[in-house]
Amino acid sequence: CGNRQSGDLGSSTDAAVDGILGFGQANSSLLSQLAAAGNVRKEFAHCLDVVKGGGIFAIGDVVSPKVKTTPMVPNMPHYNVILEEVEVGGNPLDLPTSLLGTGDERGTIIDSGTTLAYLPPMLYDLVLSQILDRQPGLKMHTVEEQFSCFQFSKNVDDAFPTVTFKFKGSLSLTVYPHEYLFQIREDVWCIGWQNGGLQNHDGRQMILLGGTVYSCFMLN
Repeated sequence: CGNRQSGDLGSSTDAAVDGILGFGQANSSLLSQLAAAGNVRKEFAHCLDVVKGGGIFAIGDVVSPKVKTTPMVPNMPHYNVILEEVEVGGNPLDLPTSLLGTGDERGTIIDSGTTLAYLPPMLYDLVLSQILDRQPGLKMHTVEEQFSCFQFSKNVDDAFPTVTFKFKGSLSLTVYPHEYLFQIREDVWCIGWQNGGLQNHDGRQMILLGGTVYSCFMLN
């Protein structure tokens, strides 16, 4: 704990933190050093409560509950997995395999250190259009020159569709409206999907899923 936070992560008292604990794949990360010393298996997991706050963080084996898995793409600088399909409200999107990056050299990045989710323009447009089609009367406005927001006083989980990512190995990740939308005032919501345009080294567009779209995950 600390009594004063400052620097880039502490520009406001609401967002200030004590620091960042790195769990990357490099040999210098805390997890790699613990595993190299034989103290734990090179695995970690977290399950966060995105509504009330708090949650569970574990290093090493997860004994319970039983979890489903998807293989990670080897020899990548980030944690990459293979995304095979995207559904909105249970309806599969018609997407080219090149956009999903199903080849072993690419994949989809999952990064708990990134807050939002960044989608290539084509995927972003398809997801947003199907979400907003459920509420055609919404009046959109821009906040902080980057977030698309709208006024809405009803239950968002009842009014908007889920978005499901299906990964290799029959693993599905369902993202609920209260997860991909974030509230800035009592009756104003903003969209957590971002038009990313991220590219890998060969110029192909990539998908990055940040913490806003998943609350529980395990990496090894």
